[in-house]
Amino acid sequence: MKKSIYVFTVIFLCLTVHSNVSENFLYNSSYNSTDNKVSSSSYLNSNDPSLNPKEVFLTFDDGPCINNTRKILSILKDNNVKASFFIVGIKANENPQILKEISDSGMCVGVHTYSHDYKKIYRNLNTYLDDYDACYNVIKN
Repeated sequence: MKKSIYVFTVIFLCLTVHSNVSENFLYNSSYNSTDNKVSSSSYLNSNDPSLNPKEVFLTFDDGPCINNTRKILSILKDNNVKASFFIVGIKANENPQILKEISDSGMCVGVHTYSHDYKKIYRNLNTYLDDYDACYNVIKN
């Protein structure tokens, strides 16, 4: 259960890190691990436009990639935009400098998988968690 909460927290934080409304949601929300639900304060349902700005959350999966990631980072920097990058551990091992550039540029870095081998990781919960932990450790190091 602890790992499930951790996975939820990492994903939730990545989606909320760049938005005042989302940050307020984070501080005014609670997570119930028993029923796996998030409850929030009612201000998010308000009709006040200042509380509900139009937003887009950019995510990039399956990297870092030597061919595209630096180009993407450059475009994001030129436009003062932040995004979330969900990392594949094997590719991070192959491209550690690009992973560092993602992190150093202030982007959100999240765990995707280590192997990206869905037949392997979805065999059972333990194989998924092992793959998740492997990817997390690559990112952490």
